[in-house]
Amino acid sequence: MRRCVDERFGPLVERFTDVLARIDPLLLVSRGTPPSEYEPEARTILLGLQGRSLRHLEHVIDAEFVHWFGKAMRLRPGELKRIARALLELLPSSLRLSGHFIHRYMPPSRNPASGKIVHVRAQPMN
Repeated sequence: MRRCVDERFGPLVERFTDVLARIDPLLLVSRGTPPSEYEPEARTILLGLQGRSLRHLEHVIDAEFVHWFGKAMRLRPGELKRIARALLELLPSSLRLSGHFIHRYMPPSRNPASGKIVHVRAQPMN
Protein backbone atom coordinates (compact mmCIF):
# COMPACT_ATOMS: atom_id res chain seq x y z
CA MET A 1 0.00 0.00 0.00
CA ARG A 2 2.81 2.41 0.86
CA ARG A 3 4.31 2.34 -2.62
CA CYS A 4 0.88 2.65 -4.24
CA VAL A 5 0.05 5.74 -2.18
CA ASP A 6 3.48 7.26 -2.83
CA GLU A 7 3.15 6.72 -6.58
CA ARG A 8 -0.33 8.19 -6.69
CA PHE A 9 0.05 11.13 -4.34
CA GLY A 10 3.80 11.82 -4.35
CA PRO A 11 4.79 14.74 -2.11
CA LEU A 12 1.30 15.04 -0.60
CA VAL A 13 2.17 12.22 1.81
CA GLU A 14 4.98 14.31 3.27
CA ARG A 15 2.87 17.48 3.28
CA PHE A 16 -0.04 15.70 5.03
CA THR A 17 2.41 14.25 7.56
CA ASP A 18 3.77 17.76 8.17
CA VAL A 19 0.26 19.12 8.79
CA LEU A 20 -0.55 16.36 11.26
CA ALA A 21 2.78 16.88 13.03
CA ARG A 22 2.28 20.66 13.14
CA ILE A 23 -1.24 20.35 14.59
CA ASP A 24 0.02 17.44 16.72
CA PRO A 25 -3.43 16.42 18.00
CA LEU A 26 -2.05 13.66 20.23
CA LEU A 27 0.92 15.74 21.45
CA LEU A 28 3.34 13.12 20.15
CA VAL A 29 5.77 15.57 18.56
CA SER A 30 5.67 17.89 21.55
CA ARG A 31 6.76 14.91 23.69
CA GLY A 32 9.76 14.19 21.46
CA THR A 33 8.33 11.65 19.01
CA PRO A 34 9.55 12.23 15.44
CA PRO A 35 7.02 13.95 13.15
CA SER A 36 7.12 10.88 10.89
CA GLU A 37 5.04 9.10 13.54
CA TYR A 38 2.00 10.58 11.79
CA GLU A 39 3.00 9.23 8.35
CA PRO A 40 0.84 6.05 8.41
CA GLU A 41 -2.23 8.15 9.25
CA ALA A 42 -1.37 10.62 6.48
CA ARG A 43 -1.21 7.81 3.92
CA THR A 44 -4.54 6.25 4.81
CA ILE A 45 -6.25 9.63 5.12
CA LEU A 46 -5.09 10.43 1.58
CA LEU A 47 -6.73 7.25 0.36
CA GLY A 48 -10.00 8.31 1.97
CA LEU A 49 -10.10 11.75 0.34
CA GLN A 50 -11.46 10.87 -3.05
CA GLY A 51 -14.96 11.93 -3.94
CA ARG A 52 -15.96 12.83 -0.43
CA SER A 53 -17.15 15.77 1.64
CA LEU A 54 -15.36 17.55 4.45
CA ARG A 55 -17.57 15.68 6.91
CA HIS A 56 -16.55 12.33 5.37
CA LEU A 57 -12.89 13.32 5.65
CA GLU A 58 -13.42 14.08 9.34
CA HIS A 59 -14.80 10.54 9.76
CA VAL A 60 -11.79 9.08 7.90
CA ILE A 61 -9.39 11.01 10.15
CA ASP A 62 -11.30 9.93 13.27
CA ALA A 63 -11.27 6.28 12.18
CA GLU A 64 -7.54 6.37 11.49
CA PHE A 65 -6.64 7.89 14.84
CA VAL A 66 -8.88 5.42 16.68
CA HIS A 67 -7.34 2.56 14.68
CA TRP A 68 -3.75 3.61 15.40
CA PHE A 69 -4.09 5.05 18.91
CA GLY A 70 -7.29 3.62 20.42
CA LYS A 71 -10.62 5.09 21.46
CA ALA A 72 -9.09 6.73 24.52
CA MET A 73 -7.14 9.02 22.19
CA ARG A 74 -10.17 10.04 20.05
CA LEU A 75 -9.88 13.59 18.74
CA ARG A 76 -12.37 16.33 19.57
CA PRO A 77 -14.70 17.46 16.72
CA GLY A 78 -12.94 20.83 16.49
CA GLU A 79 -9.59 19.11 16.03
CA LEU A 80 -11.02 16.84 13.34
CA LYS A 81 -12.43 19.81 11.43
CA ARG A 82 -9.16 21.76 11.77
CA ILE A 83 -7.12 18.85 10.44
CA ALA A 84 -9.57 18.11 7.61
CA ARG A 85 -9.57 21.72 6.41
CA ALA A 86 -5.78 21.96 6.58
CA LEU A 87 -5.40 18.75 4.58
CA LEU A 88 -7.93 19.78 1.94
CA GLU A 89 -6.01 23.02 1.36
CA LEU A 90 -3.01 20.95 0.29
CA LEU A 91 -4.84 19.14 -2.50
CA PRO A 92 -3.94 20.30 -5.99
CA SER A 93 -6.87 21.30 -8.16
CA SER A 94 -6.12 18.35 -10.44
CA LEU A 95 -7.25 15.95 -7.71
CA ARG A 96 -10.43 17.94 -7.18
CA LEU A 97 -11.29 18.23 -10.84
CA SER A 98 -10.41 14.81 -12.21
CA GLY A 99 -13.48 12.99 -10.99
CA HIS A 100 -12.31 13.05 -7.38
CA PHE A 101 -14.48 15.92 -6.21
CA ILE A 102 -13.91 17.30 -2.76
CA HIS A 103 -16.79 19.49 -1.65
CA ARG A 104 -16.78 22.27 0.86
CA TYR A 105 -19.24 21.29 3.57
CA MET A 106 -22.03 23.78 3.91
CA PRO A 107 -23.84 23.30 7.23
CA PRO A 108 -27.58 23.90 7.38
CA SER A 109 -28.53 27.45 8.29
CA ARG A 110 -31.72 29.15 9.41
CA ASN A 111 -33.60 31.45 7.05
CA PRO A 112 -33.86 34.72 9.01
CA ALA A 113 -37.26 35.59 7.51
CA SER A 114 -39.06 32.28 8.02
CA GLY A 115 -36.96 30.69 10.73
CA LYS A 116 -36.89 27.46 8.71
CA ILE A 117 -33.72 25.41 8.37
CA VAL A 118 -32.23 25.66 4.90
CA HIS A 119 -29.90 23.00 3.55
CA VAL A 120 -27.36 24.57 1.24
CA ARG A 121 -25.97 22.36 -1.49
CA ALA A 122 -22.28 21.53 -1.08
CA GLN A 123 -20.08 23.66 -3.29
CA PRO A 124 -17.11 22.25 -5.23
CA MET A 125 -13.86 23.62 -3.86
CA ASN A 126 -11.82 25.63 -6.37
